Amino acid sequence: ILSGLLIVPLNALLQHRGHILVGAGHSIAVQNFSENLGILILSGAYTMMVKFNLPVNGIVFIFGFFVLLAMTVASQYYAKSN
Repeated sequence: ILSGLLIVPLNALLQHRGHILVGAGHSIAVQNFSENLGILILSGAYTMMVKFNLPVNGIVFIFGFFVLLAMTVASQYYAKSN
């Protein structure tokens, strides 16, 4: 329920800005493609970690580090572009 408080406004913003830039349908298609590609990649990474018998704590740490790294790169890219 609480995730909807974040996702719904973000999707509304995406549709609004996408309509102005390239059309709402194209922006939603790109969003869906990106989300599905991320799901496939991260599911594959999780499957490989389970196959190599990594402990659950290790898997959570690796995914947490990946999120930290991705957010750091994204924030630095955003700071340089503005």
